[in-house]
Amino acid sequence: TSVEYDEQGRLWAAGIAEDGRAAAALSRDRGRTWQRQEVPGQAGRLESVWLEISAGGGDVWLLGQRAAGAFPSLWRFEGGRGWRPGPASGHPARALAVAPLGGGALAVALPDGAGLVTSRYWDTDWPLAGARLKVLADGTLMAAKSPPGVAFLGLGHGVDRHWVQVRLESGGPAR
Repeated sequence: TSVEYDEQGRLWAAGIAEDGRAAAALSRDRGRTWQRQEVPGQAGRLESVWLEISAGGGDVWLLGQRAAGAFPSLWRFEGGRGWRPGPASGHPARALAVAPLGGGALAVALPDGAGLVTSRYWDTDWPLAGARLKVLADGTLMAAKSPPGVAFLGLGHGVDRHWVQVRLESGGPAR
């Protein structure tokens, strides 16, 4: 189960129904009432589902995995049209993490690379391989890697980013 607030004051909830399919609901009054949201285009049982909301709340994504490490099924909420299957043709079989970038884009960390989902999936040279992803409040994309203490910050908006490496060292200030 996943529950998220967006910056427009909407409360989103998603989980797995008894039949193994994604189920979603939306509250516009802080959870007093709920509207069930149809999630179309599902095939097979899901193992997990979660919500991802971009900084600023412009994009709301529902993601579902059939197996750990598999590339997730994607749905994007499109206002009055509701949930729509996300475009990800040509994606690899595995993904470690995803993060919403705004503008209808998702960053994808792969075991040995990185990609973006926009109108389709495409590979990118962003430093996301093997990383955990998080979008900070200002929209910066953080890719935390092993070994601990190494991260990359993707500064910018949407798919227009420049990258800064951050390395934390013990025993004194970084050099």
